[in-house]
Amino acid sequence: MKKTIIKYPWIILSILALTACGEGAEDVSIDYDPSSLTSENASNVYEEPPRAPEGFKVIYYVDAGDGTPGKLEVLETFGTRSSNEDQAYGPDITTGYSWGYTAEAAQYYADADKWGSIRGDERDTPGLGVEYAFELDQGSYTVVIGFDDPWDAEGTRHVDIVLDGNVVSEGFFIPADAAYERFDDIEVTDGVLELSVQRTASNTDGSADPQISWIEIWGDTDEEVADPVQKIWISGEFQINDWELSQAPEMKPEADSWYEMTVHFQDAGTFNFVDQTANWDEYYGTDDNGNIIYSGSGGSMSVDAAGYYTIRFNLESLEYSVTETDLSAVTPQETMYIWGKGFPQYPDHDWWDESTSYYDIADAIPLTKNFNDMGEHVFGIQGLDFSDAIELQFVNSTDADTAVQFGFSGIDILNASASEFYWHETVQEDWQYITYNGAAGTYTLIFDYAVGRATLIKESTSIYMVGTGTPGDWDISQAVELTPSNEWPGWYYIDIRFTNEDSGDALKPYGDYKFVSEQSWNGDNYGLADITVDTTTMENSGDSDGIPAPAPGYYTVWFEPSTLTYELYDLSAETIRNEMFIVGKGYVDYPDLDWNPDAAIPMNINFQGEGDYVFGLECLEFSDAVDMKFLGQTSWDGLDVGFVKGGEQTAPIVWAKTASGDGTSDLKINDQAGFYDVSFDYLLGRASVLPNDTGTCN
Repeated sequence: MKKTIIKYPWIILSILALTACGEGAEDVSIDYDPSSLTSENASNVYEEPPRAPEGFKVIYYVDAGDGTPGKLEVLETFGTRSSNEDQAYGPDITTGYSWGYTAEAAQYYADADKWGSIRGDERDTPGLGVEYAFELDQGSYTVVIGFDDPWDAEGTRHVDIVLDGNVVSEGFFIPADAAYERFDDIEVTDGVLELSVQRTASNTDGSADPQISWIEIWGDTDEEVADPVQKIWISGEFQINDWELSQAPEMKPEADSWYEMTVHFQDAGTFNFVDQTANWDEYYGTDDNGNIIYSGSGGSMSVDAAGYYTIRFNLESLEYSVTETDLSAVTPQETMYIWGKGFPQYPDHDWWDESTSYYDIADAIPLTKNFNDMGEHVFGIQGLDFSDAIELQFVNSTDADTAVQFGFSGIDILNASASEFYWHETVQEDWQYITYNGAAGTYTLIFDYAVGRATLIKESTSIYMVGTGTPGDWDISQAVELTPSNEWPGWYYIDIRFTNEDSGDALKPYGDYKFVSEQSWNGDNYGLADITVDTTTMENSGDSDGIPAPAPGYYTVWFEPSTLTYELYDLSAETIRNEMFIVGKGYVDYPDLDWNPDAAIPMNINFQGEGDYVFGLECLEFSDAVDMKFLGQTSWDGLDVGFVKGGEQTAPIVWAKTASGDGTSDLKINDQAGFYDVSFDYLLGRASVLPNDTGTCN
């Protein structure tokens, strides 16, 4: 009997700017000497190192975290049971054998070679790590694991290597240079080999995450190398978020290199084919003659009107076809419901009604037909709360005797993810329902029964602003978070000072800004649909236009992501203050201050030309222990300003929220002696503490 795998992945995080598994800031690509390789992958027979068992073949080869798992790089090969380089645990699309990663893992990739891609565990918990499982026959195998630390965690990246529950290497240090660990005579008795690289109990460094570069499993087998099936995705204006690669549906491989997908366009639109979902560096588009080419500059294919289309693409001949889909055999549905349990807004709804000993289908959760004007075949619901554990499927009626159940294909993998999914196939079968644990949150659920696909989107709990007016301008890592409104649910707001002078640009004379769901470009991206048409219609798309900023001044910016609505209001200015002071202790040039308001440090108005509401000081020298608050006078009677999140902080500090009133928290900066620029905008209630890097302080 095969072992039951009970851990599965959450979601692949395709990250171009590497920050999480160390301090890297670019894609990782490691140069190496091919003569040092341990095997001749091209032949799939291992000749080096000499101790490799004679006749062994590669049964599984994993280039962990590879951004293009269907494309082999230099000296790589597929295994006899693996037809791509990396995947979530489940059946291989070609061989049918189940394998893949079985735990939540981040992905870092560069596609130069197998050392340049990494899958890492960011949970910072001893005993957890990068985990894989492989379906194998009973017998003895050799396992080889490749490691490389491009961030060089300075000797702290210690892990335990565990095979089938046995620690085969304890406290192993993942080195900065490419290296591998080999384990012979690994016995498999129950049909599955489980492999994990776990954080050791002694590894408490949050940046020293467990990670794997590649895995090979060798065995004595007569199996031939698997025929690879290249994965192809289709992306375009039919998607919920137009052109979002991470949400692009995968096309179904057919015979003779054909791929097929039925998609639903809400209007006339365009699309392209891609062989990976990491970036648009290269894709399948059209040249000037309408022929399909693989490049980074091709045009797009198109449909002329809204509707369902079956789109086919041949990877070998580079042909494609677009045919309007015949929906005459689809049974029209006037109603659709969610049937399951675990929904806080429907506390009495469950699969089974204990009071009647009958199915509790009468209380099923209704879905809205023609959801968001997506068509008569599309049902959906927005703002549906999930508890930590939920189960669900769809039904077309609340009559238990006649209701047709619509479930999900591939529920073994889907049930393990507890995350969003896009365009997942549904099936008209009984009891094929989702079971999620750790799924608490608010979701939008969409079901298109005409093509049998469902989408689940977790609604963001954070909204950020990026662009003009923010401290980093268009540096997404410095996007500033908006505050959710208690008075107006669903709305977010932020007080902003815009400073750009008129540039003469007719559309954006004072610059522009956008809203995003995270401090990266991988999440929601809210801007204008077409600034040349109007400045009110918004869309969630990476191709959206920025929103024009107003003339210089102080404003409150409001945004409501579910309705894609933004508003802008002038702030009513306070009486301009003529003075502001720093109070606290630990300032080298003010040894007698020590919380004495009479000796508070005067700040300069219109600091660095930022306006009359901004006070500051340049080149303020800190000792190793600094406390900080602001006063509007040289006494405690009057304006007393502390911090919303006080206590010990690490500089640089950008736009820390302040709060007025007796008893507010002070800011503490310890063991960071040096020269700093301190600024305080009392109208917006924000302060910054930035190291002075001009070199002119002494």
